[in-house]
Amino acid sequence: MRLGYIQEAIENYDIAIRYRPNYSEAYYNKGFTLAFLGQLQKAIEHFDLAIKYDPNDATAYCNKGYVLSMLKRYSEAIESCNLAIKYNLNCAEAYYRRGIIFEKLGKHQDAIKNYDIAININLILLKIILKKEYH
Repeated sequence: MRLGYIQEAIENYDIAIRYRPNYSEAYYNKGFTLAFLGQLQKAIEHFDLAIKYDPNDATAYCNKGYVLSMLKRYSEAIESCNLAIKYNLNCAEAYYRRGIIFEKLGKHQDAIKNYDIAININLILLKIILKKEYH
């Protein structure tokens, strides 16, 4: 991805936010883009703003958890993943991310439990998708 397109995307998110200051998706997308650029603290701030305007956004909590884990702020990352799961029990990504964190902390049994849950959720979702496509 070219840096020019990324910068243009950030500028477009800023325009969207200027016109709709409570537009959670613009904050989320900007946070995601900032994380991609390695601007991790700014990414967290934008995920927090996305959550402020949509407190039930499991994806924002999950990605905030990912960025926190990149900063080795593991307890905060786990809490963020817990909130993602609270708002979406089928958020396989949150269980997967929590598994990675537990693995880094040497809590291997907790990691395995979370990986297993993530796998099971993905298998269930795959079965649902396949059933829709072939029926």
